[in-house]
Amino acid sequence: GFACSSKGSESMQTWVNQLEIQTAQARTQWELERRSLLRQVAHYRAVLDRYCIPYEEPHDMPYTGSQNAGPEPFIPAFKPSLPSQWGSSAAPCSSGGGGGGKLPMSPK
Repeated sequence: GFACSSKGSESMQTWVNQLEIQTAQARTQWELERRSLLRQVAHYRAVLDRYCIPYEEPHDMPYTGSQNAGPEPFIPAFKPSLPSQWGSSAAPCSSGGGGGGKLPMSPK
């Protein structure tokens, strides 16, 4: 009886050790994926900032993307403006991103 219980205990300990190794490997992989996703999100936020696009989507506009098989565009009310309307007097965005407009320097 005693030899059987020690063999069972050894196999149980081996199994527990394998589970601990697998858990550590899964945590490492999860952390690598998490860091990669955080870098991607930071990159996307920088792009949104660069083009003065808000982080949150408007809640009053229904989604009409790929779920809609019709010829309707993604933003139905969108009408591009003429290039002549985009002069150098365009105000930069207020989100802190690169607006591209030149602000007058005032000594203070």
